[in-house]
Amino acid sequence: MNTENKLARFMRNSGPARTFVPAGIIILIFGIFMLGMKSDTFEETVGYVTSVEEHTNDEKQKEYDVTFTYTAGGQEREGVFADMPEAYSVGQEIPVFYDPENPEKITNSKGGSLLGLILIILGAAAIAAGILRTVTAFKKSAELEKGAGGTASGESQIRRWLLESDLIEAIIAL
Repeated sequence: MNTENKLARFMRNSGPARTFVPAGIIILIFGIFMLGMKSDTFEETVGYVTSVEEHTNDEKQKEYDVTFTYTAGGQEREGVFADMPEAYSVGQEIPVFYDPENPEKITNSKGGSLLGLILIILGAAAIAAGILRTVTAFKKSAELEKGAGGTASGESQIRRWLLESDLIEAIIAL
């Protein structure tokens, strides 16, 4: 069997692996990012809404960009929560969670580390499934190669091709 046919057979047998591995890598990276954004150590403060801009998302739903001021590290700062699902009014108090080591890093809720951990596990599982499928495809390809005689002569390859293509039955029928 020539190299082109071997490659085509391997690509056909390893199709899911070509999907699982890249998807797993993307999910894993996103999980690591989410884990890095964990807000368990964030401190809570109160923010005061200074402006609200309404806009419509792709699903034609209203969303709001909320600009607010908050005090962190002894300084008054300004922040924005984009694409909020609910409207706020100017002057309204909102909870703000900030990183004490970097008060500019803010969020509107605590948590997120569990989601990051779940994404890391799912990403690793997808990568493992892709690798397992690739190994299985290699084994199957090797078994088929061994079954075909590996380095079979050209004559036996032609015989096998004639049989697989049902050409002998066609010739007999003629």
